[in-house]
Amino acid sequence: MPKLLTLEDFDRRGGSVTANLVRRTWPEHYLDYRAPEGVAEAPAAYAEVNHGRWIVHCPMENCAGAQMASRHERRFFCTSCLHQDAEGARWRWLRVVWPSTAAVLRIEKALGHRRAQNRNWTTAESDRLLLAENAAFLGDEHLEALFV
Repeated sequence: MPKLLTLEDFDRRGGSVTANLVRRTWPEHYLDYRAPEGVAEAPAAYAEVNHGRWIVHCPMENCAGAQMASRHERRFFCTSCLHQDAEGARWRWLRVVWPSTAAVLRIEKALGHRRAQNRNWTTAESDRLLLAENAAFLGDEHLEALFV
């Protein structure tokens, strides 16, 4: 079964994978890199699956930024908006909320039967919904195998 990718699969430099990502994707129109300082109490960002990759969408209003998610470093800093419009979150990491370990396993198992472009999951979907979609589009044999 294909593995869903995380930030760790792409960053082999060592050190903090989230800090490496922010540094690598820093907007060119900002002259000097400024590292995020501390973690904001709110808002939180949520891990989801997009085309077989765990990602985090920026929760800021009017921002469409997203980055790969890290399983181990559950934090996010958007290099699209820099959290500039968020009181209390400016220049701070946001906490990333992941599903429980058991839910991650169920989600990955359900999505593993799909083509990469169809391996998608958001927090609005239950793992039961993923199983029902698999049964509808892939056949009932996939549904039965997933409950084992």
